[in-house]
Amino acid sequence: MIGALLFAPTAGGFGANPLSLLTNSNIFPNSPLNVPGGVDPAGTTNTNLYTQNSKSWSIFTHNTLDITDSLSVTLGLRYSDESKDGSFAQGNNNNQLCPAILGTIGAGNVPGALVPTIFGTGCFAFTAPADLPAAAVFPLPRTFDSEFSDSELIYTGKVSYAFDAPVNVYASFTHGYKSGGFNLDSTAAAGGADPRFASEEVDAYEIGLKARLIDDAVTLNLAGFREEFSNFQVLEFTGAQFTTFNVPKAITSGVEIETVIRPSDGLTFNGGVTYTDARYPDDCAGTQTAQNVLALCGNSLTNAPTIVAIAGATYEQDLGNYLDFFVNGQVRFEDDRRTSTQAVDPSNLTARVLVPFDIQDSNTKINLRAGIGAQDDSWAIEFFGNNITNQVTRGVTFNTVLRSGSRSAFPQEPRSYGVTLRTKF
Repeated sequence: MIGALLFAPTAGGFGANPLSLLTNSNIFPNSPLNVPGGVDPAGTTNTNLYTQNSKSWSIFTHNTLDITDSLSVTLGLRYSDESKDGSFAQGNNNNQLCPAILGTIGAGNVPGALVPTIFGTGCFAFTAPADLPAAAVFPLPRTFDSEFSDSELIYTGKVSYAFDAPVNVYASFTHGYKSGGFNLDSTAAAGGADPRFASEEVDAYEIGLKARLIDDAVTLNLAGFREEFSNFQVLEFTGAQFTTFNVPKAITSGVEIETVIRPSDGLTFNGGVTYTDARYPDDCAGTQTAQNVLALCGNSLTNAPTIVAIAGATYEQDLGNYLDFFVNGQVRFEDDRRTSTQAVDPSNLTARVLVPFDIQDSNTKINLRAGIGAQDDSWAIEFFGNNITNQVTRGVTFNTVLRSGSRSAFPQEPRSYGVTLRTKF
């Protein structure tokens, strides 16, 4: 990964970069930075080097026992062992502005109110020199070479009973695990922080029903679920750095209904609705005191709409001459969802001020597809249109780089259409 200060010489009264002028005490004798001759940040480059290697092994068993013709029990065990090593080093850095700024700040030449802005622009996280002495005080990059290891026993159990309809009911429990690792960001070890994040665990409960009705013309699936997470892994971009951290508690619970209806051989309808309550409980922080963890408590998880519903239909027709034709349409609705990591400003937990512009309103998207092809699947041509009403929605919202108070977002797929040709030999 290579980073560079995004400061280019700009035209003006002095024809130079503003930071170069600001640091030049010969031009501005009262400059708070007070660097004789100034430092021009134009052309500053930085090379950051990251490595991670991992080794894992596991042993597992998965068994289904038929207690009776209708009653079955499933038991599974898996032991997993993970070991990783990760490192960050700088291959090259010629940023002279940052050490100059740190020297003037340390000497008390910069008013306190200006320190965050001057430090943030001159010592931007991705381009600051690593391992400066001031790194013990300021959030500057520090190289690291560390190890991570963890192991976990994963297990699952399920009881199911099949009626004659056929209708199958079941209840299951699973203890799951997702390995931790390293935050490969240049500021991961800033201020002596540990670049590692812990493994995530989950206890998942589910009850449900799966049925085929009316001579298999109707398929109906119902499920209720609850997932309790420990050390929930979170990735956040703050506008200057990527941070990874663990939240002690997170919970998701809900109900899901799915159905497929086949009124005739050529016509199929499908539909589904999911209600999900995905949240950080009020006591999600446990014993942690970090502001970015405390700010999450009591809020929903990112990109977790309460309601998602789909509906669609497919019509297929035998055209003769070994040709098949189909047309398909799908509609998807989703409720409001938060697109940012944080719901409130972590720097002001007392006021609980909402982060602006981060709620994606509810929306409905429509996709269409039609095609014709050989019945032996040797070839097919399909025409498609996705998001045909061109609903503009966001996937992720985050702080804009070096723009305090500004927000940026990644939009999701706009309206698109095209042709697909399939063939096999």
